[in-house]
Amino acid sequence: MSNEAQPAVPSFQVGFNYPWAFDDYGQNFGPMFFLPGGGLPRWKSTLPQRLDNLKFLGIKIVRWFVLMNGLNYGKVSVDAQGVIQTIQAPSERAPMEVSLIGPGGGGHISGSGWEFDPPDQLHPLFTDHFRQMLQAFQDKGMQVVPSLVDFPFFAMPPGKLPFSQIRGLAPRNPNSGGGRTDIMTDANKRRRFFDTVLEPLLQVSVPFKDQIFAWEVMNEPSWLIRTISPVDNDPKMNNSDLKTFLQEGVNRIQNHSEFAQKSTVGHRFFEDLANFATGAMPQFHYYAKFSDPNPIPQAAGNNFVGEIAASTNDLFFASVRSDQAAPWPELNGADSTDAVLQRLSLLAKKGYKVALLWPDETGPGDKLKLSAPAQQSLRRFTMGPAGGHGSSDSF
Repeated sequence: MSNEAQPAVPSFQVGFNYPWAFDDYGQNFGPMFFLPGGGLPRWKSTLPQRLDNLKFLGIKIVRWFVLMNGLNYGKVSVDAQGVIQTIQAPSERAPMEVSLIGPGGGGHISGSGWEFDPPDQLHPLFTDHFRQMLQAFQDKGMQVVPSLVDFPFFAMPPGKLPFSQIRGLAPRNPNSGGGRTDIMTDANKRRRFFDTVLEPLLQVSVPFKDQIFAWEVMNEPSWLIRTISPVDNDPKMNNSDLKTFLQEGVNRIQNHSEFAQKSTVGHRFFEDLANFATGAMPQFHYYAKFSDPNPIPQAAGNNFVGEIAASTNDLFFASVRSDQAAPWPELNGADSTDAVLQRLSLLAKKGYKVALLWPDETGPGDKLKLSAPAQQSLRRFTMGPAGGHGSSDSF
């Protein structure tokens, strides 16, 4: 980087969603259902290189999910190496009858819910791994947005248990429900969760306060109250409970002076900022899907875009398709190539200072999961050394 004085107006910062290392959704921090070859945490030997790769591309901020769907969170026993031996899973409540037309009225549908009792203390591997992660970011001079829970944390499990009891076969589907709705709907359980999970993680964060760009309570909460959603929502949940959970989480973060201006919620839609106003740093995600066809609004205050797609495609019927890589309507096809450069340039013109890319590749191991064209387009935007000739093959 240049040694010249920085301009008075902060430059545009590009971030990256490293939502979970490897394919270990729900097992990046804390105990695991299997023992990786290098021990726990599994990413300890790969994270420094991933951060170097991102710095080379001009990335300054990384967003990382912590509990995700809560797969490994609960009353748990582990062996000496941190491998889960037993864990108390959510249990299905007896089916209940829900009236469709007032008390005792007309038709009925069967409803159900899942009961979950949060532990009285967080397993120490969670805070140990979280501290190691923050240390790695400090060593590299980068910032992180830890996201406490993902929306499937509160959704219905896909079967009688949210995971296989055979270690190593835990589902890694990011939309696999965790059945932990009680933490949102029960005031005592919600308080215990924040006391024993968020507060210890915030305490660990304090010595690394400069590495925290923002502390996020939850990823995309509005999916839990939408009719069309990636997950099967628990009928016990409602708008009021969701708002209460988000507000209490934001308040907990803001009560720490180091993070008073650094709380956020990873909202799916721009409209969610008004629907779930909490006083947090405004964050929304933008994908040009049929359910979000509107142009991106002008930036206002300190709002930022927490997720954008890193590539586009040439599928037909772009105006109605639902994939995340649909072209942005405002760009009129300009993002068919150099998608990252075109999209970040548009956001910068609209006054945004921060936007975070979502990975556009999947695969085994802990590769960067950012395609070579996306990396090249990103380098053209950030004007890093070598002018954007990096390749994902080198990672």
